[in-house]
Amino acid sequence: MQNFIPKYVHGINYVFWSISLEWQIYFLFPLLLRGWRQVGPVWTTVAVVAVSFLMERGMDHFLKIDPGADFIGFFAMGMFAAYVSFSTAAAAVKFKAMPWRWLAVASFAGVVVLDRMERFGEANLAVSCFGACILMIASLEPRGWAHGLLSFRPLVVVGSFSYSLYLIHAPLLQLLWKYPFSPWKAEPNTMCLSLLLVGIPSIVLASYLFFLVGERPFLQARRRQGHGSQDGACDR
Repeated sequence: MQNFIPKYVHGINYVFWSISLEWQIYFLFPLLLRGWRQVGPVWTTVAVVAVSFLMERGMDHFLKIDPGADFIGFFAMGMFAAYVSFSTAAAAVKFKAMPWRWLAVASFAGVVVLDRMERFGEANLAVSCFGACILMIASLEPRGWAHGLLSFRPLVVVGSFSYSLYLIHAPLLQLLWKYPFSPWKAEPNTMCLSLLLVGIPSIVLASYLFFLVGERPFLQARRRQGHGSQDGACDR
């Protein structure tokens, strides 16, 4: 619950605020599915986005906390993107024909404008819209540019251990900044360039090693369990 406690939300490892939010979404996911089936995908997505956005703004204004509640709405957008991309339902087929490219352009323009206006909450919403559009474009146009870009081999390789990279990049970045680089007292541009040229490869390599030790063994165990279940079903 550290995303509700300002003192701890960015403590130790500042990306861990999202771990608590993911945990909370696991409990909300059944409610989202129920709304999906009872009300429909469109109205459920619109309602969840609106309610989560208002919750975030309200808690920020009245309680002075920033729990990331609007990310629940962003999650619902991802659900909608998956629905449009892969569902064979008649309603989903209609959405497949929408001009997602133009909507992506409009969303990206919204990100730029809102960021310049320092309306960062609204800019996050525009980023989420842009991401959902790109996901749908990539899925609906397998020979298109978005699919080709996201299938770029180096991106796919990094994507295979991206969660480990996400989990530990912050403390690694802090260590690099505080010990090898900060004592040099370099001017800001030199410091930034050093972190880019040395920090990125170092963090990617360390994250991959962390993946080998802390994540891949569990993924392999899950695959073995899945194969065992399938073999048992075949035997029966």
